Amino acid sequence: FFFFFFEKDKLILLMRIPTILAATCIMFVSCQQEQGCTDPNAANYNIEAVEDDGSCDYPPEIDGYTYDVVTIGDQVWFAENLRTKVYANGELITAVLPEWQWWSTTEGGVVVYGEGSSYCNSFSPDIDACDEAQSFEEYGCLYNGYAVEDTRGLCPTGWHVPTDSEWKVLEMELGMSESQACSTYWRGTDEGTKMKSISGWGGNGSGTDEIGFSALPGGTRIIDGYFYDAGYYGGWWSSSPGGPGIWRRNLSKDNSGIQRNYTYRTQGLSVRCLKDVE
Repeated sequence: FFFFFFEKDKLILLMRIPTILAATCIMFVSCQQEQGCTDPNAANYNIEAVEDDGSCDYPPEIDGYTYDVVTIGDQVWFAENLRTKVYANGELITAVLPEWQWWSTTEGGVVVYGEGSSYCNSFSPDIDACDEAQSFEEYGCLYNGYAVEDTRGLCPTGWHVPTDSEWKVLEMELGMSESQACSTYWRGTDEGTKMKSISGWGGNGSGTDEIGFSALPGGTRIIDGYFYDAGYYGGWWSSSPGGPGIWRRNLSKDNSGIQRNYTYRTQGLSVRCLKDVE
């Protein structure tokens, strides 16, 4: 009789073990689900996380500005133009305003489209691009090639101005063949349209922004120091020397492709930063 109850107690205990194990597994899974980034300032903040797992990813920041980013293929790009007026080490980039200084300097220079008293035109359907406050908000800054090549760097730590080859990787991700990407001037079919923002381009030149690059027509400051074609044209530096200058990429309201050519270092163009490969 005693043996029977003893065995029954053992049976009851054994029957309870799977229940205890199941409850333990549920608690473990629940804890696993509640791990994540707990910092609200991080790009991947998880409101449901109760235990930080060290995965917090912070948006890039320089000169007091943080930037949206976009992943395209295996690359991570800024989703907006750079607007810093300091190098990565905190030193000021020379703000070159008068026309004669712009074309004669051999030092890094930064300017906002429409800044100062130089000639300026605006074709933007949304803003007065010759108003430097509106232009800065919409387009960021324009940099000369000397600033791009300065060893102090324009981009935040962990980021850099893309090389000509890295631009080609982006273009092939958009659909260009390797031979098209390696050619010059206007190439491709609709790759430029995929890069352009869905608004902000004059003359019905806006794009589809299929990849989240959100390219806007920030115009240029040419070698005579004048500001041209905001609303119609956008140009971005690479960091690769080419011909007598540096390779660049251009988008236009009149073309659905992407232009690849080189230009003099005294040109003023926009900059997009690319994340370093880990």
